[in-house]
Amino acid sequence: MKKSAIIYSVAIIFFLLVMQLFFISCSKKSSSEGEYQIDEEEDTINIDLGSSKQTIDWESEKERLKGVGQIKNVQDYCSIMVLWRKELDKNGYNTMTNFTEEEKQKINALKESFLTYFGITPSDFDQYGQENSNAIEQYILSNPVYQDALISIEGSEKK
Repeated sequence: MKKSAIIYSVAIIFFLLVMQLFFISCSKKSSSEGEYQIDEEEDTINIDLGSSKQTIDWESEKERLKGVGQIKNVQDYCSIMVLWRKELDKNGYNTMTNFTEEEKQKINALKESFLTYFGITPSDFDQYGQENSNAIEQYILSNPVYQDALISIEGSEKK
């Protein structure tokens, strides 16, 4: 009788452990990258990245950077870059691929005027972009809000 009671107890404990593992694997989990859910029936993992819901008020960002004088970090550069692309788009230059000399001069004048708002020169802006191109690329790739902003600008994929 004792032997069958032990076997019965072990079977119940095993069953409870298996059920607990099943419920844990099917429940919604949280990680530092966002929430995810494992669906064993479809053999998929659904990931919800919390940062993808983030938005930036670009006018507020422009106001925050007004008169900054120099680019202090990659985030500031990326914000100014997005704002510059929006300015190009607003003036109809973002979709063009071939520029006449006159158009190039207009774009350069527009760029100088635009960057003056932030207190930086076009050469400072370009130099920072060249010196930090890898960090800028990584920042954009790791921040969906910047990716979305650049993609949403008409013609941003055309160069």
